[in-house]
Amino acid sequence: MTYRPFGSVNTLQNGCVGSGCTTLQETYQYNNRLQPAMIELGTTSNPSADSCRVYNYYAGASNPASCAMPSQGSNNNGDVAGYYYNDNVNSGLNHVAAYGYDTLNRLISAVATGNVVYSQTYSYTGDGSSGQCGNLSCTPAGPGCLTFTYSAATNHITNPGYSYGPRGNLTGDGTNIYSWDPEAHLFSVVNGQQVTISAGTYNALGQRVRDVTPTSTTDEAYGADGELLWRYTGNSSDPNQRAFVPFGGSILAEYYSGGTIFDHPDELGSATTASDYTGNNFQERLYYPFGEFWTGANLANLGMHQTFGKLPDYDPELDEYNTLNRRYSPMGRWMSPDPGGLKVVHLDDPQTWNMYAYVRNNPATLTDPTGLAAPLSDQYGICQASSNPNCHPDDAWVKQSHEAQNQSQTKQLTADDVSKGIKAFDSDKGDKNPGRVVKALDTMGQNFTATGDAVRAGVKESGVEMPKDADKVLANVDSITRTGNNVVITNKDSMTIMVVGQIGKTISFTINESVKGKSGYQGPALQNLKGVGLGIGRLAKHPDHWGPE
Repeated sequence: MTYRPFGSVNTLQNGCVGSGCTTLQETYQYNNRLQPAMIELGTTSNPSADSCRVYNYYAGASNPASCAMPSQGSNNNGDVAGYYYNDNVNSGLNHVAAYGYDTLNRLISAVATGNVVYSQTYSYTGDGSSGQCGNLSCTPAGPGCLTFTYSAATNHITNPGYSYGPRGNLTGDGTNIYSWDPEAHLFSVVNGQQVTISAGTYNALGQRVRDVTPTSTTDEAYGADGELLWRYTGNSSDPNQRAFVPFGGSILAEYYSGGTIFDHPDELGSATTASDYTGNNFQERLYYPFGEFWTGANLANLGMHQTFGKLPDYDPELDEYNTLNRRYSPMGRWMSPDPGGLKVVHLDDPQTWNMYAYVRNNPATLTDPTGLAAPLSDQYGICQASSNPNCHPDDAWVKQSHEAQNQSQTKQLTADDVSKGIKAFDSDKGDKNPGRVVKALDTMGQNFTATGDAVRAGVKESGVEMPKDADKVLANVDSITRTGNNVVITNKDSMTIMVVGQIGKTISFTINESVKGKSGYQGPALQNLKGVGLGIGRLAKHPDHWGPE
């Protein structure tokens, strides 16, 4: 396994057993925003020998049409606009997918063309509203694509046969009756023939450790980080009894009575291809956008454990995904409300009002492997790699959504906030100084103000050793304000520092996240710099610009 400098996987090779076997390799390529741009399955000499999946993030641009790294475009807000899939093993699965979104980044259309096809349209007005609450309906009717009516007051489905308990858990859907314990764990499912088709037992952590169906009893074991490690049925020859090797929130390999298989993920972490220990293609599965099985190859093989969007534990008898906190139905909704309750609701973001919507109705871009909304500090996200290592690696959409909706809100920084920024500045002394400054400011937020007292207390709290004469500069600070990319530092008086030079009563600059210099170095810069008069070094030549030349 090899990694890119920014920490993401570059190549991953599977084991190989037997004469003439093929060592398969997954190869990942990324665009300038570190989004997965192309995922290949093949060999070291031919990375796309088995397949390639090439992603498009540029609204209005044509999807890629070959197994080649796509060119950089514009209008990338983080949403996956589509992808190109070429399968050299099962060419009948070749297709191109295109996604459409509304102004709230919710999926409104998904179309696949090629050797396998589908076309789905999504709307959010089944509750009688203009669509602001995110209650999903899908047409035309098909697997995982249903039209619902809703209560605008509760976001509950009101179609005939649907019912909910006092805590908002789904208790009936016209086919099954669902029973929940006081901690919202699904412990019994009874079908229309009054047969219990699933009975669950949970441990103190809320993990399901036993599932009893009419035909089997399966015990489950988990790792220290909550990953599913083992499903035990008591029959060593049962292909459903198997051990799992987790990696990056997905499954890397599975061991069962038939041998070893390796799972190969797509950009969301869905297991779409499995290969055996000789390197041969064993099974393939493709999914509709909200996680329902679409089509595949070699489906008669008892192959990979079904995994969509890193949702960890699929129940085939119910067609549901079991997570630590909730259960997900691939028709696009959770079966119970977010356990965070009102704590994860934000009045200025109506998409958080709906406790049942899956990943803000953006399943082609976001994942939610735990069944929880993002931490309160993230506010507008579903899954952030910074706070959850099992999340989707690209949180650009979440960050943009947060910034757009929070643009007018200014945070008053505390000493603790400033301390975190100082520590971020100090964390990478090998970085260029402008990059360290931008890192510190980004840690403190996009829109904030801090008093001089908070700045001084935060510096002291951080414990970071400051440069010579820094105490004099800090003592003179009256306030720091950031609005978007514009920063203003107000001082009590102008002053002269021997090493630094002249410092005015007001210092202002604009943050540019990436500037390419003449030498080829690319990195952050502080532009339109005013109020600092240095007579030495870089700023002597370019007094209004600190960054790459």
